[in-house]
Amino acid sequence: MTLTAMPRRRALALAGLALLNWSPAIGADAGPGPAHAAASFVREFADRAIAMLADPGASPAEHNDALRELLRTGFDLDVTGRLVLGRYWRQASARQREAYRALFED
Repeated sequence: MTLTAMPRRRALALAGLALLNWSPAIGADAGPGPAHAAASFVREFADRAIAMLADPGASPAEHNDALRELLRTGFDLDVTGRLVLGRYWRQASARQREAYRALFED
């Protein structure tokens, strides 16, 4: 996996989450249960992200900080990073894992 592949994967994952927000399959008719909870989470997450990024009074750095905090609170980035790395996680040294964690979040 190259370093340039990682941002593309992250962008695709976030785009997938955003698309779920507008998917006709996930609608108001979804009853209580895991699918409804997942749809609600994605919808609320997307609404918060869009509201943050649409704030005309915030600087690009403030947008970046707000979105980073939203990602930290909405996702377990440590587990997600491990899953993205897959079998290579076990092959990495402790130092490589720590460096990867920092880069993955960034």
